[in-house]
Amino acid sequence: MLAAPLPEWRRDFGIDLPPAVLYDGTSENVRGESQVKFQIELDREEDGRWIAEITSLPGALVYGKSRQEAVAKVKALALRVLAGDL
Repeated sequence: MLAAPLPEWRRDFGIDLPPAVLYDGTSENVRGESQVKFQIELDREEDGRWIAEITSLPGALVYGKSRQEAVAKVKALALRVLAGDL
C-alpha cells in the first residue's frame, strides 16, 4: 500500500510532526547568517476557521479560512513583528 503524499503545509517544513504543531527552529547557513525559526501552533474553531499562533511572539495569533492561509498569515505577522524590533 502506498502512503498518501504529505499535505502541502507539512511538505513546506520538510518534517513530519503532529498536525497541531509545526516547528521552525534556529539554524545558521554556510555564510554564518542566522535564521530564526518558531513553533507554530494550529487549532480549528467550531466554525471551521483555523487559528495559527507563535507563542514565543506576543500577539502573533491569526485566523485563516484554511490551514495554509493561517500559516502564511502568521509567518507574515512574525516578520512584521521582528522587523519592528530592528
